[in-house]
Amino acid sequence: MSPSLSSSATATLSRRQILLDLLRPYRLRIVFALIALVVAAACVLLIGQGLKQVIDKGFVAGSPELLNYALLGLLGVILVMSVATYSRFYLVSWLGERITADLRRRVFSHLLTLSPVFFEQNRTGDVLSRLTNDTTQLETVIGSSVSMALRNALLLLGGLVMLAVTSLKLMALVLVAIPFVLVPIIVFGRLCANSRAPVRTAWRMWVPTPMRSSMKSAPCRLMVMSRPPSIHSISVWSKPLARV
Repeated sequence: MSPSLSSSATATLSRRQILLDLLRPYRLRIVFALIALVVAAACVLLIGQGLKQVIDKGFVAGSPELLNYALLGLLGVILVMSVATYSRFYLVSWLGERITADLRRRVFSHLLTLSPVFFEQNRTGDVLSRLTNDTTQLETVIGSSVSMALRNALLLLGGLVMLAVTSLKLMALVLVAIPFVLVPIIVFGRLCANSRAPVRTAWRMWVPTPMRSSMKSAPCRLMVMSRPPSIHSISVWSKPLARV
């Protein structure tokens, strides 16, 4: 194994170990969140079967008693889905907040142990960005993106199973149509992500660091910077900041 591959494997293992260390104190809440996720996804899939029972046993059969039972069963499924969805959202959001707070505490504690040479070689703005912006993105991933991805995956698998039981031809048509929907989303999403990086680099080159920090602390000034800044606007904005 080459040194580059071994170093990348070691780095990946280190990241996984850090993530596991952050998740380990909240194992019980993670289990409850997964249970709520599975229950909510199952209830979403059962709503279709509940509507089927309402139509077949209630309207088609013409039986008021069966219609009442079917409606009550459908109402019970909706109530269970509401409780499970609320529990999932609360637990996952709580986990995202706690894990992000623990990670920020670890990073800040590590920064206090570094020598002054580190702060001479690295800009303070970059360090603060790692401590705030990057951890906020991690909070978004843990607090919403992961749970939504798991929920959609369960709905996809459950929907395909129910389609296979109902009609194999209908399931085949859905599977044929899925690539035509996903491929443009993936392609255009990557194009947008690749085109956004040069814009950010150009923005950092145009706007001085004190100016960016002042813009974050003063939201009203963002209205002035809604278009790409010119050299004159940068010089005008940087003069008051230099006096401060």
